[in-house]
Amino acid sequence: YKNFNLKIIEQDFSGILRNINQHKFYKERFLVKKGVYLRVVNAEQIEYFYSENKISFLHTFLNKEYIIDESLEKLTKILDPQKFFRINRQYIINKNAITEMIKLSNRRIKVILKDKKEIIVARERTGDFMIWLEK
Repeated sequence: YKNFNLKIIEQDFSGILRNINQHKFYKERFLVKKGVYLRVVNAEQIEYFYSENKISFLHTFLNKEYIIDESLEKLTKILDPQKFFRINRQYIINKNAITEMIKLSNRRIKVILKDKKEIIVARERTGDFMIWLEK
């Protein structure tokens, strides 16, 4: 009788843990500086993130750019993977930023974003990218 109750409690607890793990909390806002001004940029306003000379930037749909402290590696862990995808070593894009895609030879895809930026998806990420698009 005691073992039976313990098993029920263990099952309930493991179900609760599974439920918590499914509802991860992703970063929704970024505090950025522009001169002496501070601004909050919501994740849905961000077209893409990129890295250049070991500095990370965010680029908004309104064509504003800001330096951010997070590396692209860290961003891949804190951004919602339903909305953002790291397509190569330099770029993480917002799904809503894609206007067109062009299939190139040798499993390559060129993505054209709303600001007309053209970025090539890394070969090793093409399969995951295609799956991500359909989610």
